[in-house]
Amino acid sequence: MKNVGLNDVLLGFPKDAFDPTVLPDINTEFISSEDIAEFAHSLDAPDSAPLVALNDWRPVHQRVRHRIKTKAKRRPRRTQDETREGYIYNLLKWPFLIIVLGWITALGIAYSVTRLYIWAYERSVTWRGRRQKLRRILQSQTNYHDWKIAAEDLDTFLGNDQWKKVDEYAYYDHITIAKVKDQLREARTLAIAEDTPGAVAIRRLRSLVEACVKNNAFGLENPRLYSETYYGTKDLAQSFLDELHSCLYLLLRSPHLSPLEKQLMCKQLHTNLGRRRILNVSCVPSDPHSPTILANYLTAPDCVIWSAVLASAAVPGILNPVVLMMKTQSGSLAPFSFGHKWKDGSLRTDIPLKALNLYFNVNFSIVSQVNPHINLFFFSSRGTVGRPVTHRKGRGWRGGYLGSAIETTIKLDLAKYLKILKHLELLPRLLGQDWSAIWLQQFSGTITIWPKSRLSDFYYILSDPTPERLACMIQAGQQSTFPKMLFIQNRLRLERLVEEGLQLGVFFDNIGDEETDDSQEVAVTAVDGTNKESQGRKDEG
Repeated sequence: MKNVGLNDVLLGFPKDAFDPTVLPDINTEFISSEDIAEFAHSLDAPDSAPLVALNDWRPVHQRVRHRIKTKAKRRPRRTQDETREGYIYNLLKWPFLIIVLGWITALGIAYSVTRLYIWAYERSVTWRGRRQKLRRILQSQTNYHDWKIAAEDLDTFLGNDQWKKVDEYAYYDHITIAKVKDQLREARTLAIAEDTPGAVAIRRLRSLVEACVKNNAFGLENPRLYSETYYGTKDLAQSFLDELHSCLYLLLRSPHLSPLEKQLMCKQLHTNLGRRRILNVSCVPSDPHSPTILANYLTAPDCVIWSAVLASAAVPGILNPVVLMMKTQSGSLAPFSFGHKWKDGSLRTDIPLKALNLYFNVNFSIVSQVNPHINLFFFSSRGTVGRPVTHRKGRGWRGGYLGSAIETTIKLDLAKYLKILKHLELLPRLLGQDWSAIWLQQFSGTITIWPKSRLSDFYYILSDPTPERLACMIQAGQQSTFPKMLFIQNRLRLERLVEEGLQLGVFFDNIGDEETDDSQEVAVTAVDGTNKESQGRKDEG
C-alpha cells in the first residue's frame, strides 16, 4: 500500500486522486468516429421547416389555384411577433421596461444589504465562544461518521437533545403516531410468537404496515422535523420509522406469507411511496414556442443519451443548440425529431417535477441545486434540514424576526416584478430566448442540497477546475449533503425493502415480469448509451 504524506493530501483527498491519467479508461473512445461524423453533419444541416397545416382536416401540401392578377391590395404591416404589435405597446414598452428594471435593481441592492445584515447578525450574536469552536469542528469533517459525532456534540451543547425528547410538535401528527407505533409493536410481537396455520397476527400486521407506508404519512416527511437540530429528529418520529422498518422486514421473511403475497403487498406499497426513478434529461427546443421534452425511455426511446446531455448543457450565448440523435435499427445514428435543435432545459423547467410525477409517479425529490443565478436567493428564515436557526435554541428567526420579514418581503416583491416583465412581454428576446422563465420556476424539491458559493466561483464558472478548486467543491458538496443524510436514509430504508419484496415474486409470477423489472429503474444523472428501458435497468443504483 502506498504511503501518503501530509504534503500529498489535499483537503482530505490524495493529490493523485485528481490526476486523470490514473483512470483505467482514460484512452478509451466511447463514441465511434462514425457517430461523431454523423452528429457533425446533422449540426451543419439547415434547420428543418416546421410541419404546418391550415387545420386538422387539410393537408400540409395542397394545390394552389392561381388567379388572374389584379391590382394587389396593400397588405397590413405585420411585425415579427404579432402579439407585440400596436402603437401603445411600442410607445410604452421601453419606458415600462426601464422603470421595472430600475425598481428590480433597487430591490436587488436592498436584498443584498438585508442578507449582509443577517450574516453580520448571526456572527455577532450567535457564533462566538464554545459554539463557534464546535461549529468549526463540524465544518472541518471530511467523512460522514466524524461529521455525525461533531453534529451530536453541537446539538448537546445547544440543548437540542431536549427538543428531541418532547413528542409535541405542530408540524406532524404526534398523537396518531404514538398510538400506531404501539399497535405496530404489539402486532409484531404477536406475529413473532404466532405458530398457527391461520396466521391472524401476521395478517393484522400486514394491514397496519400497508396503512403506514405511504408518502409523508402522518407528516413524517415534513422537512421541519429535521430542521431543528444538526443531526436527528424527534425521538418519537425516529422510533416510529424504526418500528415500521422492523415490521416490514418481518413481513418479507415470514413463512406465513407466500412469495406472491409478498410481491403483491410490495406492489401496493411501491405505488403508495411513488418510487419509480429512471434516467431523464430535460431539453427545450430552440424554437421558443414549442414544448419542452423530458427525454426518457418512454418519450424518446431511441434517443442517444450523450446527445441529450450535450443539449442539456447548451446555454444560449455559451454553447449553440444541438441536434438530438437517435439510433436506427441498423445501429447508425440519425437526427431525432426532424433535425430540430435543442438546448438547456433549465431555461424553462429546471426541476421537471410535474413531468416526473406524470410519467413515473415520483413524489419525493432530492434536488442538487448549484445554479449561480438563484443560489443567492436560497434562504430559509426558519432553518433548513440539518441547519437550524443559530440563536434562541433553533426556535427563532434568522437575523431576528425583523430581518427575516424584510428578506421575505423583498424577495416576494422581486418575484412580482419579474412576473410583470413576463406577462407584459417587456423583456427583449436576446439570442431568440425568453429569459423571464429562468427566475420564475420551482428550483427546490422535498430535499434541496445547495452548496455555498464563493465569489471566485462566478469568476471561474466557465473554466475547468484545478485540483485545489475541485477538492474545495467536493468538500462543499459533502458539507451540504451530510445534514440531509438521515432524512434520506429514513426514506430509502423502506424503499429498499419494498424493492426486495418486488423481486420475491419474479420466479413465481411470470405474468408480472415486466412490472417487476420496471421497479428496478433508478434515476441517474447522465450515462453514455441509448435511452431505452433496458439501459435504465443496467444503470440501477
